[in-house]
Amino acid sequence: MLAPGKRPRATLTPGMALKDSQPYLSFAVQGGDIQDQVLIQFFLNVVEFG
Repeated sequence: MLAPGKRPRATLTPGMALKDSQPYLSFAVQGGDIQDQVLIQFFLNVVEFG
């Protein structure tokens, strides 16, 4: 919620995936309490579904 004196929860969780020992994908998500779930969902969507 936006309000005076409040701070937004916008931390980043970076990730990097390798394929055949070479950089394949670098990514980060915002998400507060659900960052880790969103990070793995993003990764799986790219790897499994293109």
